Formats: sequence, C-alpha cells, structure tokens
Amino acid sequence: MEKVNKLIIKWREKAPAEAPWKEVRLVVEAFFTWKWGKGSHVVVESQDIRRIIQEKGYGNHFLPFNYQAEFNVVVHHDTVLGVDVKKVIKAIDILEVVRYLR
Repeated sequence: MEKVNKLIIKWREKAPAEAPWKEVRLVVEAFFTWKWGKGSHVVVESQDIRRIIQEKGYGNHFLPFNYQAEFNVVVHHDTVLGVDVKKVIKAIDILEVVRYLR
C-alpha cells in the first residue's frame, strides 16, 4: 500500500503524460474492481459508488463514474495516458468523500 500512496501523491502533484499500466493497475486494484472491456479498454467500477447511485438515484453526479458506477481507462502498449490517470485520481477522491460521508 505504501507504493500505492506514493503514486497517488506523485500523480496528484502532477499527472504524468503517460504511466505504465502496471502502476495504474496497482492503484486501481487498491480501491476498485476492474475488467477488460472491448479492445484496449479497461472498465473500472466501484461497488460503494454503485450503492449510493442505487439508493439515492444521483446518476451522473459522480463523474468520471457513469450511472452504473463505472468508467473506462484505455491501455495502449502497456501505457495509460495522463487524462486517464487523472480520472483514476478523481475517482479515488470521490470514493474517499463518499466513504467519509457514509
């Protein structure tokens, strides 16, 4: 978990132009579940966010999550673009707030 925390701190300070999928996967697996989608897309989901959406009906209020509490990350040649790294960090921030408020 220490490596995960270091990566999160580093990415919050300045998101990289791209990051290795191995590092992004490590961070994603610490907070979420994921599965391969179509092609090079990875579907990341949160059961905590899904419960809130189902209970409260907030829909798209938790961007980058969609109404099913999922978002996509594109993996191309074992790298993830910075825009998707930012999505992961934002999703972690949202999850931490939701867990705090519950």
